[in-house]
Amino acid sequence: MNTSLALIIAAIVATLLFRNRRRIQRMLASATATHPLLPRQGGNGVSWADARANGLTSDAFVVEQREGDERIGLDADTADEITRLMRTNQVDFDEARYLLVRDQMRRNGVDPDTGLPTDPSLVTFK
Repeated sequence: MNTSLALIIAAIVATLLFRNRRRIQRMLASATATHPLLPRQGGNGVSWADARANGLTSDAFVVEQREGDERIGLDADTADEITRLMRTNQVDFDEARYLLVRDQMRRNGVDPDTGLPTDPSLVTFK
């Protein structure tokens, strides 16, 4: 009985790990990229020089001022998403970042217009 229970639990854990492997990889990458004791070089990012060359800069987000920054640069997935938004919506870098943040807020259950959670059980007081 104990052996079969252990095998069932191991199978469930293995299935959950397999199904969530991408989420786990992103969480681990995010945790290691921001951990203060780990080196900041390498990784899956777009360097500040590449960001500038690809037009991912503006007066409000001056990439040239980031050259001494210890971080590796922009997150590659975010840079790709911003570039896609710039092309499809024909907007500049700042507007594309704004659209991305609004989309991220929506995906995380936050109303981008009010900044309040969209959870129907939310109770607020005036």
